[in-house]
Amino acid sequence: MEVKRNSLIFLWVMLIISAIIINKLIIGVVLAIVGICVSVHIMLLKTKKRLIFKGLIF
Repeated sequence: MEVKRNSLIFLWVMLIISAIIINKLIIGVVLAIVGICVSVHIMLLKTKKRLIFKGLIF
């Protein structure tokens, strides 16, 4: 779950920076739509469960 959270944070930080740099409304709207779609995709991915074997975590 930590990887998903970090991926979403990185995605939105980069999208916001891009929107600020470009500074056009239509590009900001497109980036927001892309961000929403990618966020939904990331959240729908199955999270790999950790395997604990004799005290080791994989």
